[in-house]
Amino acid sequence: MNWQWIKSLFSAKTPLSSSALAPVKVHSTVKQLLKSLQVQWEVQENEHVSGEADYVFSFQQGRFRLVANAHHTFVHIHFPYFSEVSLSQIDNLRFACNDFNLKQSDFKAYYTLNPKEEAINAHLLFNFRLATHDKRQSYELGSMLQQTFEMARLFRQIFQNISGSGHADLEENSALSMRERYLSRELELWHQHPSLVWRETTTMHHTIGQLFHTFYEDESNIQFHALQTMQTDWGAFPKFSEQETMPEQSDLSTVARPIEISLSSHDDISNFMLLDALGCAESWEDCPSISPVTIQVLATVGELKEKTFVIHLDIEDRIEGNDYVSVLFIEPTSPLSPVSSETSMAGMRNNLTHRFLMVRDYVGNEQREAEFRYQWQETQDAMQRGEKLSEEQRFMGLSVVPNVGYNLYWGRRYFTSKRYYEALQHLENAYRALNPNFEGLNKSAREHFYEICYFIGFCYAELKLYERAYFYLDIVYPQNSVRYASEYVNLLVNTKDFRALATIERLIKNIEQEVARLEADEKEEEGLQAFLRFLLRRKGYVLIDQRKLDEAESLFQALLDYPDCEKQAIDELMYIEQLRAEANNTKDS
Repeated sequence: MNWQWIKSLFSAKTPLSSSALAPVKVHSTVKQLLKSLQVQWEVQENEHVSGEADYVFSFQQGRFRLVANAHHTFVHIHFPYFSEVSLSQIDNLRFACNDFNLKQSDFKAYYTLNPKEEAINAHLLFNFRLATHDKRQSYELGSMLQQTFEMARLFRQIFQNISGSGHADLEENSALSMRERYLSRELELWHQHPSLVWRETTTMHHTIGQLFHTFYEDESNIQFHALQTMQTDWGAFPKFSEQETMPEQSDLSTVARPIEISLSSHDDISNFMLLDALGCAESWEDCPSISPVTIQVLATVGELKEKTFVIHLDIEDRIEGNDYVSVLFIEPTSPLSPVSSETSMAGMRNNLTHRFLMVRDYVGNEQREAEFRYQWQETQDAMQRGEKLSEEQRFMGLSVVPNVGYNLYWGRRYFTSKRYYEALQHLENAYRALNPNFEGLNKSAREHFYEICYFIGFCYAELKLYERAYFYLDIVYPQNSVRYASEYVNLLVNTKDFRALATIERLIKNIEQEVARLEADEKEEEGLQAFLRFLLRRKGYVLIDQRKLDEAESLFQALLDYPDCEKQAIDELMYIEQLRAEANNTKDS
């Protein structure tokens, strides 16, 4: 799909901003900017890309390369070869680039190899948006060029710290932080968002009782009456061509041989291992293929008296000894009440369905305990020697009690692997152990306690248990963290909470005041602008839900200028047009 063409349809109505730039003026604007900075430059045309050229110039004893394309308002400015290290330092330099890029929103670091000299060169890059009638852009570009030298100094400092630390897990910590940012973005719903992507949530042996208490934590009165499973070997059905005659129904019934398990005791049902319904649990090699399984559970849960709950298990993939199992948990409806329309009925069905993935990995608890004991001892030894701990070690060392440390270790591991269902069991155990001792925790320990609350809230949001998610995210929201605030806002918006718009506008006002203060000091808080754009996207989503389409359209048109917002802005603008068309059709009819 030609996104640029679609973008032009929305942009044609009103200008994107007062400083929108015509493509034909890009190169002339670049030359005017460089001239205003009183620098000399050399132009190198790109023979392979139409309309693109490199402008090489010196600024305050630094050599820069500006890449401009006649069809784009953003230019790329490189500060190349500002640092050189030996080839033996490649791991440390790679870690430094990862760490720097996670912390900086405007500048990015990258490196190139020079095998001939056995060296590695580090480079910096930032983007700058051009405008035709913006008198401040010369000052802003000059400020960015000056800031480049400070960023180069900061990068060297990060590299020196990494080189002297001796830790080899810095890249893993960076990867975990990037994954958390990715997961956070996944919770930001669009009105026309992509199809569901399965979560790979590996789990140990979870019972039917644990499953029900996860989704009905407040219901102490859970009574199981009966359980029945049915597994059908669809592969055993013969395949018939159009010319062949379909056998009688009585013949077909002998082809599919279901494996059934029937239980009637409350304790037996409560302790039944969920994934054992798949059968063949001894080893991965002994199970060449497993067919879907449906579990029906007759239970009383609170006001739901002897209702049938359905759990469908389907192995979607088998990789390296792991069975990736799609789990569909369907709740029965509440006591019958009038349903006014198909729309509300669709909403009811959605609220009663929970989908997630579990992974049967054929790994015993003893192996997990052995892994934890090794990591626990490593952490204790490092603490006694006064060594610097990794993020995972600091998190695990939040408690001196091994049982709590075990839950912290596996809870964090499962969370970062998107194993939300299993992570909850461990994280909530740790929360219950640490919560009574909160007042005795030092500042660092409290920060990690808030991380536990954040992880738990995130997991509940993934399982669509939003009220419980709110309980934990409300704890961390006041902590002035962009990550915590982002998940809190996502939760309010995705649940259509009436507080969403007021919360977003309050945060936007606070950020705008902070940006104004930082501009006066010629500084910029890392990630602040990205967080502001996130809030604007969320505000636009709420405005569409409130059918304030004109206001939402204006907001998303302004967001078209930013690469990280462009696709979602286009989708939402298309959705607005769809709503208007539907409204017009309703009026005509």
